[in-house]
Amino acid sequence: MYTRIRYTCLSHIRVRKQVYNLRKYVFIRLLKFAMIAAWTWGMFTCWSYIPHILWLTLNPYMYEIN
Repeated sequence: MYTRIRYTCLSHIRVRKQVYNLRKYVFIRLLKFAMIAAWTWGMFTCWSYIPHILWLTLNPYMYEIN
């Protein structure tokens, strides 16, 4: 009886540890995915805005040159 209780407690601790490791792994994977998604979104928005800003700033000078 005592050994059975001890075994179930140990197996329960092992299962809880596995679940914790799995949660940590999933959290790290989601964090990596969120970082990559935010980086790509920021890069695309920045690279689409930079020519627009450059065109707005350089357009009057171009008109003056012409």
